[in-house]
Formats: sequence, C-alpha cells, structure tokens
Amino acid sequence: MILGGLASENDNNILFIRINGAGTVSIDEPNAHSALVLYPQPTNETLRIESANPINTVAIYSSTGQLILNENVYQVRHSLNTSTWPDGVYTIQVKFANGDHEAKRIIVSHR
Repeated sequence: MILGGLASENDNNILFIRINGAGTVSIDEPNAHSALVLYPQPTNETLRIESANPINTVAIYSSTGQLILNENVYQVRHSLNTSTWPDGVYTIQVKFANGDHEAKRIIVSHR
C-alpha cells in the first residue's frame, strides 16, 4: 500500500510512504527506477510525457475510475492538453511497445 500527502503545511512537496507486505514502512520513491517521466507536476495546460521506451498507448482515468482519454502514441515523447480538464488527481496508464505498462498519478491544477 502506498500513502501520499503533503510533506508539510507550508509547501507543495508530496511525500509517499510505502507499507509493504511485511508490515514495514519505507519512504522510497514508488517508481524510482521508472523510465517514465511526467512534467510539470502539478500540470495546468500541457502535460509532457517522456520515456526511454517507445510508448504505444496512453490512457487517463479520473479519480473515480472513469476513462477520460485513450490515445495511441507510438513514440518516446508525447504531450497532452490538460487546459480543459477539471482540477483534480488523475491516473495515467502507459503501455510500452515492449509489452510493459506503468501507471502514475498526476495532479491538474489551474490556480
């Protein structure tokens, strides 16, 4: 289980805590060895997606699990226009050309 929240009241740094199956707690980056890079975070107009591996598809889900977007990409860099999306937390699921997949959370904020 991974829990996340603001690191303190006075900044926008996000802290993740992982509780693994053995019942121990760690503060590792959940995808520290990931080849997938999403920026800026939070995003307001354009989310940029970069990967060392070619990306086949990108799917975006709302916090309620509704599919918002599903695009075929076939490249290592891609941009999504988020300017019309409501503020909130979304899940991005990326499927790579080699068959692997990865999911990450993104924050959209227009403030």
